[in-house]
Amino acid sequence: MRVVWHLVRKDLRRRMRSPLAPLLVLAFPLVFAGLLAATFGSDNEPRQPRIDLYVEDLDDSVVSRALLSVLQSEQASANLSVSRIAAGADNPIEDGRGTALLRIPEAFGQDLLAGRPVRLELIKNPAQGILSAAAEQGSHVLAELLSAASFALREPLDQLGEWTTKDDAEPSEAQVLGLTASIYAAVESAEVFVLPPALTLETGTNSADDDEDSVSGFGSVFLFILPGISVWALFLVGDIGMRELMTEGNTGTLRRQLSSPLSPHRLLVAKAVYTGVLALGSLVLLSVIGAVFVSAPIDLLGYGVLSAALVLAIVGFAAAIYSISATERQGATLSSILMLASAFIGGSFIPVSSMPEAVQRFAPLSPFYWGADGFGQLLRDGAQLGDIATNVVVLSLIGVVLLTVGGRLLQRKLLRGRLA
Repeated sequence: MRVVWHLVRKDLRRRMRSPLAPLLVLAFPLVFAGLLAATFGSDNEPRQPRIDLYVEDLDDSVVSRALLSVLQSEQASANLSVSRIAAGADNPIEDGRGTALLRIPEAFGQDLLAGRPVRLELIKNPAQGILSAAAEQGSHVLAELLSAASFALREPLDQLGEWTTKDDAEPSEAQVLGLTASIYAAVESAEVFVLPPALTLETGTNSADDDEDSVSGFGSVFLFILPGISVWALFLVGDIGMRELMTEGNTGTLRRQLSSPLSPHRLLVAKAVYTGVLALGSLVLLSVIGAVFVSAPIDLLGYGVLSAALVLAIVGFAAAIYSISATERQGATLSSILMLASAFIGGSFIPVSSMPEAVQRFAPLSPFYWGADGFGQLLRDGAQLGDIATNVVVLSLIGVVLLTVGGRLLQRKLLRGRLA
């Protein structure tokens, strides 16, 4: 064993002098998960898009000003930004500004109070497709509300119309009270339909205490993405470690080592241990970074056992690939193809639950699935060792079988001089 550890230390020292390749591989899952988390998991309250509405009031009556006040109310300002422009001013939509322009025509107030048909003109900005469509739907709702109000409040509106069209028709106090009573009676008659609404939507945010005990939005998305991508990156690191066996064969280093009393079996054991140590060190590095975003306690025993099983599967996978490859380039190409296919099927890039049912059936055939699923359960669901026992067993079996078969084939190649 002393010879094996000497070879492992030698390979590790050589890798420490040139760590760029594995570091770049390990940086990918961190950058990828970080970008997605920053995009979809901001800790700040999500910003809702607002409709930038311009209003051109050609009527400038009491009714049109009341309508403008409703559009500029506090309730509407959450999703609507209203700017009034002067009558006859340049159309801002033609300059690409704003979402839409609402034009209130002349005599709008008189026609509405008199019960005559009225027309609101909406000019949309085609560059803001979704928002302009929302503005159009909102204008339809506004038109329906005005029509319903004109019908339900017909009697008080007729009275109000007389007062606004006649300069000498100043209402008395009794008439104002009567008008108020009429409006109240009309609203009360419709109470069963509109007050209260049949369906209400309540929204809320976590309290400060809840926020302290929960994972932030960024962290939760980061932990959702990180396990699958990290498993793929760790298999790449294992491929880098095992590929050095082919590189040493091309440079003649392997031939010089085998010319000594060193047996092919010990050489392969040392290379497998080196690949495992390289993968395990990379896993520890990713775990330390991921631990920053973990707020709930996790089962460290289960995490350690699953990590060991995954490392065994990584070493076995890499050994099997290069045992059936004639050259280093062929092995690297075959490894890339198989790892990408296994990663996609196993849910490293896309959650298995989001895949078509036909693809989900093949997910358990991929070692990536058992690794990503196991770490996902530990980090996100608070699973224990017993909950991921199947993942551990499957990864261990994959590692043992592939390492046994791949090791024997590699040893046969060494004995026949195909690698050296």
